[in-house]
Amino acid sequence: MDTAVVVVTSVLYMKDDSMRVVYIHGYKGSPSNGKTEILGKSFHVVGPVLHEHPFLAISKLFTMLEELEENNEDFMIVGSSLGGYYADYVGSAFNVPTCLINPLPAPKYMKAVDKWYEYEQYLETLKPNSTISNPMLVLLDKGDEVFDYKLAYDKYCGRAKVVAYEGGSHRFDHMKEGIEHIERLANTIV
Repeated sequence: MDTAVVVVTSVLYMKDDSMRVVYIHGYKGSPSNGKTEILGKSFHVVGPVLHEHPFLAISKLFTMLEELEENNEDFMIVGSSLGGYYADYVGSAFNVPTCLINPLPAPKYMKAVDKWYEYEQYLETLKPNSTISNPMLVLLDKGDEVFDYKLAYDKYCGRAKVVAYEGGSHRFDHMKEGIEHIERLANTIV
């Protein structure tokens, strides 16, 4: 029996003639949140509602991004938490500018999540293409209570522009300050 991946995508904020931002939410999160509200002031924001199983989430993302490519649309990716981990992978696969916000540094740091043991092995296979050097920005709150920001800082320093803000939380409380960095990242698309 064949199974089809149905892409349910929310157009969260529509701005004429603006860059498309594909927003990738975190584990059991939603594409509709304060970060996308701020992004929507500068960009046309779309966000798929992702399944909690990583294989289904990645399949949906690839389907959506391939469609954007086929339509010759310029886009960039912004991902938060687990969505940041996914964004690192798909951003390198499509060689597009990518912003990670308080990203999951590695699957082993999600141990406390229900059913995570079922997903960890698959996630370990999602390695960014090391031969691609897509423009990348990493925004971190030092007060992230879910993941120690130093793990992501150490992982991405030298590979991406990393901006770490004092205080904050895993939700990322510095989006208003971070938007200028995201806008500069979008300007790398020509």
